Amino acid sequence: MTDTKINILVIDDDPGSVSLVHHMLLTMQRPHMVVEFVDTYEKGLAALRANRHDVYLIDYRLGNESGVNLLRRVSDLGIDVPMIFLTAYGTYDIDEEAMRLGAMDYLDKKHLTPELLDRSIRYALERKRVEIELKRLNERVSTLEQLKTDMIRMAAHDIKSPMTAIQLNLYMLEKLDPNMDREKFLELTGSIGRATARIKAIVMNILSLEHIEELHMSSLHDVEFNEIVMAACREYQEHVQRKSQTLVLQIQDEPVYVYSNSTVLSQAVINLIDNAIKYTPEDGQITIRLHSQNNTVVFEVEDNGPGIPEDSHAKVFQPFFRGVSEDHGPGGTGIGLYLVKNLVVRHNGSMIFQSIPGQGSLFGFRLPLVTTVTSDAK
Repeated sequence: MTDTKINILVIDDDPGSVSLVHHMLLTMQRPHMVVEFVDTYEKGLAALRANRHDVYLIDYRLGNESGVNLLRRVSDLGIDVPMIFLTAYGTYDIDEEAMRLGAMDYLDKKHLTPELLDRSIRYALERKRVEIELKRLNERVSTLEQLKTDMIRMAAHDIKSPMTAIQLNLYMLEKLDPNMDREKFLELTGSIGRATARIKAIVMNILSLEHIEELHMSSLHDVEFNEIVMAACREYQEHVQRKSQTLVLQIQDEPVYVYSNSTVLSQAVINLIDNAIKYTPEDGQITIRLHSQNNTVVFEVEDNGPGIPEDSHAKVFQPFFRGVSEDHGPGGTGIGLYLVKNLVVRHNGSMIFQSIPGQGSLFGFRLPLVTTVTSDAK
């Protein structure tokens, strides 16, 4: 055992047994060990529920009740604590039942020694430590799997926009005589090239298992948010011009940093801008804002599109929900906002949403502001 404080509770109603176990525990000479005692089934159950101790030594006989019944009750309640079973009535049936109900060890008082008790306690603590580590590992794997699923969904969602651009430009190329309009030809082929590069980046960055693991919170770093937003605006400039829309960018001059991953952050920003352009009519306006506020970075995209009915506001971030009719745009899968919210929540952020039917919508999010930026991020 280490020098870390160890709290041990002995649940035993036999004064002789309590004295014996107490003496053995003192014999171990562990200066950081704190030992407490309770002498009834009810007190033992209350202590187990409170879960304030590191190890529980439970006697087989507890008045009219038994330690086995206590273990069974603990098991039924889903209490998971390191328990060592003690008895002077050692039988194979008791041993088997105790271990089945979650006891980490079974000790016969007749043959108990300080060394045996010390080893049992050490093993119980180590086994519990391993169980906690395995639980953490399983939670991390589950998180990564969910993140991988979300990223694949995000990729499928994001690929639609450049694919549409390719199809539209190819259609225009078919109608164009390259010998008559060389400048327009180069413009269209350039747009196709950029859309193709965009698809390649999405596939390479999002569908790569290695990259998915890199997106885990443990590997994030300081990212300049300003550049992410400006790059996204440049990418959508052609879309805006094609619909004769006005794109207004309101961004503070001083760089703002967030603890993120540039790919993840870019996907969230692009999704909100893409939605605004998609649902804003021709000659409409999209306003993009980025500023710091009370130790947070606020990113907002506001449009003057059709808006979302008030009775649908609570469903906006649910998967596959679409609050705008087909009459107001090309439609989507309804997964984009759901994925953006998942990514923002993983970054300890929160979503922003306002919408008035017939006037437009505002979507955005807040992320914690990085006040001390590492030199690598500058």
